[in-house]
Amino acid sequence: MVIRAPEDIVITTPHLVQFICAFQDGIPADFVAYQHIYVGQYSTNSANEVDPVMSPVAKDIVMYFAADHGRVDILELMHDYLGSAEMLFELSAAKGHVAALEYLHRIGYKLRLEFAARVVLEGGHVAILKFLLETYVDVDGFNEWLTDDYAEYAILDHQSEALDFLLNVWFTNPSMSRADQPKLFSRAAWLGEIERARWCAAQLQSSDPNAILSAYVTRDKMDSQWEIIDMDMDVNVETTDIVYASSIEKLAIVFS
Repeated sequence: MVIRAPEDIVITTPHLVQFICAFQDGIPADFVAYQHIYVGQYSTNSANEVDPVMSPVAKDIVMYFAADHGRVDILELMHDYLGSAEMLFELSAAKGHVAALEYLHRIGYKLRLEFAARVVLEGGHVAILKFLLETYVDVDGFNEWLTDDYAEYAILDHQSEALDFLLNVWFTNPSMSRADQPKLFSRAAWLGEIERARWCAAQLQSSDPNAILSAYVTRDKMDSQWEIIDMDMDVNVETTDIVYASSIEKLAIVFS
């Protein structure tokens, strides 16, 4: 007869698990569903075979579920008894679960922070971006978490508010922001993201209006930006831009 630990007996006895979940605070009822998976494995395999294989996998699955759904109660319970898992910050950040991130920060969790920042930008969760900036700005390598290349994610995913925060708050170096804006404007227009292109153009009006006309003259798929260019702007186009212009019609704008 195999001697089983008390926790094995509990987790493989459905009625006992349900009873505990119903009357003991601190044990989420969500565990009933995971317990059924565990019981099924025990019915065909011995405890000695299942535990070393099932326990690590089940732990990560449950913790990833908790992070993805912002379930701080499950995260606390699992972390106290089974330790951590790798992608918790990333999953919580992707769905905008501020409370889960605050808990992970309190327990000193620091895995894959840079990836969390990138998925936050894709999802447009400005509140999470603020949390990351305020909490981790002094962490080594923070400046590499989000570079100007990642700003394109905000354009592709229609995240104008997140892009605004990235350029005007996250990037503390004003020259970096000014250098990024023309590229982002051109990229948005080329992709057909008209609203994003107009947003970028509005930022350029005060900092570098010449970049709008330069992009129109030198790049393809910019016809949608005509109404932006046809404004009262005092601009000059560099000679190199004129040389690389793609059409006589566009050159006529420069000399009109």
